[in-house]
Amino acid sequence: MSILALDVSFSAIGWVVFAKKDLPVKCGVIRTEPPKRRMDVYVASSNIHRATQIVRELRALISEYQITGVVAEMPHGGSQSANASHKMGIAIGVVSAVVEMARLPVEYVQPVQVKLSMCGSRNASKGDVIRAAKRLFGRKIEFPAAARDMEHVADACGAYCACRDTTLVRLLLHHDHDGDLDESLATDASLCSRNMA
Repeated sequence: MSILALDVSFSAIGWVVFAKKDLPVKCGVIRTEPPKRRMDVYVASSNIHRATQIVRELRALISEYQITGVVAEMPHGGSQSANASHKMGIAIGVVSAVVEMARLPVEYVQPVQVKLSMCGSRNASKGDVIRAAKRLFGRKIEFPAAARDMEHVADACGAYCACRDTTLVRLLLHHDHDGDLDESLATDASLCSRNMA
């Protein structure tokens, strides 16, 4: 079982795959860019092309790493322009649709939750979050060398940390060495099943 942690945006989606509790195995960034010769392409066509790229790359990650759940940092909607808000809306819709079509359980968190889980402060800077990600996971995985990529991967790590104690993450990643659920989690699962019956 593995979880895909995401930092959602239109131009750069940071991602990290966690195979076990607190064990990242791979990370990267899905980058989309508008055509270099904008005069030849309508903006709407460019956005569709970029949205399609996100769909393809997310589906490939889900398939390659046999993803069984998703945690994602979703923006709070405080974009500085109408165009930025529009593009963020596309990214949110695309990611949500891919996750739903893959029938995967998902947990969403806000940026402030990422800052609190990583740094203990809602006023933490991007640099603070990056340093926290390297401190927590830097010995377990090779992070991107480029700062512009590391920023998004760090936020994806933060999405995982913010969801670490949720039922979703606990059920998917907190297993004992024999592959069985820890006793406390098995009890949680049993109670959930009874409550849903």
